[in-house]
Amino acid sequence: MKQLPEDLIRKYLEGSCTEEEQAIVESWHQQLLASSDHLPSVEEVLKVHEQTRHALAAHLSASRNTRSLRRFWPAAAAAILLLVAGIGYYTFTLKEVKETGGHGLQQAQVPAGRDGAVLTLADGSQLLLDSLGNGFITSQNGSNLSLKQGQLIYEKGTMQEFTRSFNTISTARGRQFRIVLPDGSRAWLNAASSLSYPTSFTGPAREVTITGEVYLEVMKDPSRPFVVTASNKSMRVEVLGTSFNINTYADEPFISTTLLDGSVKVSGGAASQGTVIQPGQQCQLKPGMPLRVVPADVQQVVAWKNGVFNFQDASLEKIMRQLARWYDIEVVYEQGIPDLVFEGEVNRDNSLQDVMKSLEGLGVKYRLEGKKLVVLPGKR
Repeated sequence: MKQLPEDLIRKYLEGSCTEEEQAIVESWHQQLLASSDHLPSVEEVLKVHEQTRHALAAHLSASRNTRSLRRFWPAAAAAILLLVAGIGYYTFTLKEVKETGGHGLQQAQVPAGRDGAVLTLADGSQLLLDSLGNGFITSQNGSNLSLKQGQLIYEKGTMQEFTRSFNTISTARGRQFRIVLPDGSRAWLNAASSLSYPTSFTGPAREVTITGEVYLEVMKDPSRPFVVTASNKSMRVEVLGTSFNINTYADEPFISTTLLDGSVKVSGGAASQGTVIQPGQQCQLKPGMPLRVVPADVQQVVAWKNGVFNFQDASLEKIMRQLARWYDIEVVYEQGIPDLVFEGEVNRDNSLQDVMKSLEGLGVKYRLEGKKLVVLPGKR
């Protein structure tokens, strides 16, 4: 006697199918998945469960006609199989999440940051640079502004400047940007950073103000030094022509200027005279303390500008601060910060999950909840 779909599905769920019967039910399952655009949500699974249960009860009580049942069962079987597929999917997913500490299949990929910035013009109006294409943007008191290959470029215009005005370029968390200033100097802005500058450099000095982290390659001009000031005026850097990185993030333990080539004079803190540093040195400033000059791992300092995270001898807390800014996430520690030593580099184009897999191999235990990264105690 040929079995009804109800019998086969019941036996399948009970695990009492023969191999032939199991193959039949699974073929229905494959047909269902092939015709579905997406896996069911929890709400859809529960809804189908209720609808199927009520429909089956109503239909079976209202009819004893075998032909009628056969007409009804293709739809009912599909509904039940949808339920089975949904339950199986969510059971597997929840098991995966439990076993992997929260970074399993349900967690959507957290993408890497990208180029993007907001330009605030002299009149206060703002332009979202990542929404504009290459080409001329506008004119600003003596300079023409254009976008070329992902960087903002200032070039001397035909109009003579009558008033001194300033523009500000700023990046959000998860964004970075490049700019060519009116004097030809180049600047790279890391995430959550800003650079304020005149639209045309006039006067005895070329003065700019920064927040966050900025790498600069300054055009030489002996007659007009280039002066960088931290937004809170705690550090001031004077240069003629050089390459250096300045980090003023509020959540870092100190403000730092790291020199790659040339020479700079750094002033700030309790020191009345500026301190001149040489390539490979870093000048550090802590609140209420005098300037401190130390040897620097230059490649690690500018790794962000070169598109990588450099973990060499970095503390977990230092690494997490970088990840929080680049992936725009919140990092919390379930207990104290694990005392781990790291090494190596990871590409900043990787997703957060890929970066965390690398750290996981070095002993980091964590749980990812949306855009909150919970660092767990102990080692794997």
